[in-house]
Amino acid sequence: MSVTDLITASGGLEAEQQTLRVAVVGAGFMGQVHAEAARRAGATVVAAMASRPEGAAAAARAVGADEGYPDLAALLDHAEIDVLHVCTPNASHAPVAAAALAAGVHVICEKPLATDSAEAVALAAAAGDRVATVPFVYRFHPMVRELRARLAAGEAGVVASVTGGYLQDWLSRPSDDDWRVDAALGGPSRAFADIGSHWCDLFEFVTGDRIASLSARTAVVHERARNNGKPTEDLAAVHFTTAAGMVGTLVVSQVAAGRKNRLHLELSGTDASFGFDQEDPERLWVGRREGGQTLLRDPATLHPSAARYVRLPAGHAQGYQDCFDAFVADTYRAVHGEDAPDGLPTFADGLRAVRITDTVLASAATDGAWREVPA
Repeated sequence: MSVTDLITASGGLEAEQQTLRVAVVGAGFMGQVHAEAARRAGATVVAAMASRPEGAAAAARAVGADEGYPDLAALLDHAEIDVLHVCTPNASHAPVAAAALAAGVHVICEKPLATDSAEAVALAAAAGDRVATVPFVYRFHPMVRELRARLAAGEAGVVASVTGGYLQDWLSRPSDDDWRVDAALGGPSRAFADIGSHWCDLFEFVTGDRIASLSARTAVVHERARNNGKPTEDLAAVHFTTAAGMVGTLVVSQVAAGRKNRLHLELSGTDASFGFDQEDPERLWVGRREGGQTLLRDPATLHPSAARYVRLPAGHAQGYQDCFDAFVADTYRAVHGEDAPDGLPTFADGLRAVRITDTVLASAATDGAWREVPA
């Protein structure tokens, strides 16, 4: 299979999809990732906005937009756009996304979709018939899709337990600083809303099961200047049960020295167990009583639902940006009126993540008391 064939199999964009005009609100790291994915999907980044009016021109340069705008009202009034990418600090996600939806624009909003469930419910309802997605991009690793297909086929037998975590170290020192540690900007949860939400989404996506109840503990390891008396958690430990009766444990930390972005999960079944680590995304571990094996990303051997997201031949590594590109491309397909691709994460999934986060905080505030997660 040629590289051209691989790109076509993964859903290469048709020429008419190159006409989409998009705007990016927020010009930091995530804004630049979104803008790059938009261009790779054939869209034109026509507008950008920064958090301060005087930063409009710099925002446009940072994301490669045609023009910078001083505020959201000016952008929505004067820029002719089809899709708005929301990449601002967490507390502004809901009002920015709501304004775009009210203007009739399709929206891609960074997670968390909102900083509380009420706002997230309102946004999910406001989306209506517009395409509204949240970048839970780890769904788009081919080996994640392979794991999902194998579980759906019953290859694991009875999946009795899951263990995993999401570990980072970028806030492991007391001097480390970022807007996310300020609850006024980042919301009441930091580590769990930021990365724990990714893990829970990935777990529920691959298993088709739902976290039903949980017991959580959180900890603040470092007091920081930006805390303003309202510190958000550096780490969280969660025990949970699922609707199907699975038992799970999860550790989320942004103070784990040496771990850069390690999202990992291991599902233990009666016939087979599976392990995935997104820092080593080309491989999927399969364990059986007779021995284990490591499956490699190879379009010749993958399930069709996984092969669809293969962009490069086997042995040519794919990674994070490739996942983001695939997510944005699938979103744009939906904008163009195609049937929503399987597994496209919508505002309903964003709402689900906010509800789990709220339940984690509620449990932690009551010394780990078990709480049911709203459906």
